Order: sequence, then structure tokens, then C-alpha cells
Amino acid sequence: MDKARHCLIYHYHNQTVTVEPRVSLVGNISEGDFSILLLSVTVQRSGTYLCRLRSPHGYSDIHESHTQVTVVERSGQHRSFPGDLHKPGVNHPDWLLPLCCVLFSLFLVGGVTVGICVCRRRSPRQQNDKW
Repeated sequence: MDKARHCLIYHYHNQTVTVEPRVSLVGNISEGDFSILLLSVTVQRSGTYLCRLRSPHGYSDIHESHTQVTVVERSGQHRSFPGDLHKPGVNHPDWLLPLCCVLFSLFLVGGVTVGICVCRRRSPRQQNDKW
């Protein structure tokens, strides 16, 4: 199929239909925003994208907008999740690192708290006998 004629998404009778699974609507059509998000873009997705607005009562075009998209491949990097550009070749979800940091902090604070409680519960005699 010709790239220029391939339909990715359309809105008809107050319903949005995505033909391509890697395309999602992020704009608010009722406010005149028909912004889309292209996921998992590759160099092959480079090209001219056309947004065509038609009258709901006929087939005549009211407005056309062309957007040139150029995808540049970064050497040595593979992006599997949005926000993973800083993690070349790693396919972990974005929430994993913050979760590990929070758990480590909780264990550290818990360990210090237990240590302080154990030291305070010792009687003065036990502490003197130790020295």
C-alpha cells in the first residue's frame, strides 16, 4: 500500500478508530486538538504525514496539514519503553529503578532503627560488662 495513502487513525461520528496499533490519540478533538503519539518509531516510519479534516456532511476537504517526520537511529541504543534513551540495551520498565531505591531506603532506615532500639534496650550493666 502507498505510504501517502495509509490511514493510521481516524475520527468519525464521535468515535476514534486506530488502524495502526502503535498510534494513539493524545489530543482533545472537541477542543480542536487532533494530536497523535507514534510509539516504537523506526527509521522506516520517516516520511510525510498528512492530517485531513473533512466536513461531517460531505466529502470535500476543508483543511490539510502536512508534517515531515524524520527518525534518526542512535548508534548502540535500543529503546523499548518511553523514557529509556538513557539505558542503552536495557529493557526494564521505568518504575523498576525508583521502586528499588525506595525499598533499599526502607531497609536501610529499618536496619538503623532496629540497631538503635537494640542498643538502647541494653542495660547499663551489660554495656559496662562488655567494655
